[in-house]
Amino acid sequence: MPLRVVQISDTHLSHRRAYAVPNVRAVLAWLQAEPPDLIVHTGDVTADDPDDVDEADFAHELLTDCGLPILAIPGNHDVGGFSGDRFRADRLVAFRRRWGPDTWSRDLGEWRLIGANVYRLLEDEHDSWLESELATDRPIALFLHQPICLVDPEIADRGDWSVPLPRRRRLLDLMAGRPVRVVASGHLHRYRSGALPDGISAVWAPSTSFIGTERPDGSTYRVGAVDHLLAADGGASHRLVVPAGVTLLKLKDLVPLGSESLGDAEALPLTAVS
Repeated sequence: MPLRVVQISDTHLSHRRAYAVPNVRAVLAWLQAEPPDLIVHTGDVTADDPDDVDEADFAHELLTDCGLPILAIPGNHDVGGFSGDRFRADRLVAFRRRWGPDTWSRDLGEWRLIGANVYRLLEDEHDSWLESELATDRPIALFLHQPICLVDPEIADRGDWSVPLPRRRRLLDLMAGRPVRVVASGHLHRYRSGALPDGISAVWAPSTSFIGTERPDGSTYRVGAVDHLLAADGGASHRLVVPAGVTLLKLKDLVPLGSESLGDAEALPLTAVS
C-alpha cells in the first residue's frame, strides 16, 4: 500500500471571524472517516494576525482535537512574511510553543517527508539542517508554505506569491542532485500541479478555508485538500479532494471591495457557525 499523506493549507481559523470554521470542520470529518498516515498543514493556520494569541490557540485546538497525526509549518499569517507584516523571531517562538519545531523531517515507509521554513532560507542554521535532511537515498516530498515559483525558477515573480529569487536559488542549490520527487506548497488559495526542473512534481494545495482572487492562470479554484499517494518505488500521485460539506467560500464576498484580508471582514462569532 502506498503511503497516504493529506495536505491541508491556509485554514485561516478564527473564533472572532469564524467564516472558515465550517469548511475546516468538514475536512476534518473526512479525515477522521478516512484517516491518512499523516496530515501536513502547509501554513497560514490562523486568520490574519500573527500576534493574536487567542486566535492561534483556538486554531491549534480545533485542528488537533481530531486526534490524528499532524505536522505544521508556518505561513506568513503565522510568523510574518517577506513583505508588509514581516517575519519576526518572537512569532516563531510562539508558533513553536504550539506546534513544535517549525522545520521537521519524518521518515515514513520508504519516503522522507521534510517541512522547511521558507522565511528562514539563507539562515545558516536552517540551511545546514535542510542540507543534511536532503542527503538521503529515500525519495523526498518537500513541503513549503509559498511555492518556489509561479512560472519559471529563473524568473522573479511579481508580488509576494512565491519564494523570492535569492532564497529560491539557495533552495534549488540545496535540492540539486537530491531525490526530491514532490514539492508541495500552499499560500495561493488555488490548486494546480506542474513540474520543476529534474522532473520534480510541483503541487499547489488549495485553501481549506476560502478562495482568493480568481485569475486565468489554469488553476482550479476550489476549497479542499490534497491527498498524496507515495509509492514504495518512489512514484507519487495526488488528487484534489473536496469533502462533503465543504462550500466554495470566496474572500471577495466577505471583505470590502479591494481588500485581501480576512481581518477586514465583519465579526462572525463562533456561536454563529456552530
